[in-house]
Amino acid sequence: MRCAGYDDEPKPKAAPKAKTPRAAPRTKLTDEEKAQKREEAAERKAFAEKKKEWKAALKPWNVDTSFRLRIGTMAMYKSDGLFISPFDFDDPWLRDFIPLAKHAYGLTEEEILTLPHESIPNSSKTFFSCQTAADLSLKKDKFFDPEFEIPPADEKKQISRGLVKKPRAVFKKTDNDVRRRKANFIEMSVIAQIFIETKDPNFIALLEYM
Repeated sequence: MRCAGYDDEPKPKAAPKAKTPRAAPRTKLTDEEKAQKREEAAERKAFAEKKKEWKAALKPWNVDTSFRLRIGTMAMYKSDGLFISPFDFDDPWLRDFIPLAKHAYGLTEEEILTLPHESIPNSSKTFFSCQTAADLSLKKDKFFDPEFEIPPADEKKQISRGLVKKPRAVFKKTDNDVRRRKANFIEMSVIAQIFIETKDPNFIALLEYM
């Protein structure tokens, strides 16, 4: 006869607790490495301050629906002048197509909206001068890098001067009739126009990969 509480099977022993691995000891930095870290931190801080200063100086253009680009102006849509980050899109499907999006002069939307532009009634399309977009892009480069030399303005290089990426489309303003309409702009071949401006086949070949 067994006493009350007697178990036929012995209770299994609890498994020993796994020991938490110790963190690897920190590698001590040399004085030279510490100095480099301080220098890098100072550079990041200086860049952040410059960025704040640049953004604070941006003033949106007061929209004037009567504004007209002059005849002969090479123009582009706003989206062709923007810098587009894949992280601007929540949809992963859209992110996959971002490499196809061109940002001719590397400007943010906030930056490009400081420029005068011609709007078309009952249309979402707005035309920006390639030349004024390039001017702002080069000014931005100079602001962040004082040693950068801005190439002189050239009326014969409205598109290629300051170009960062190949734009999807460029247009030439050909008419300034009373009605503001898309027909006042004729779409031109991007490659042909840039070749006319640069006469450089190597530049054209490079654009194919931009």
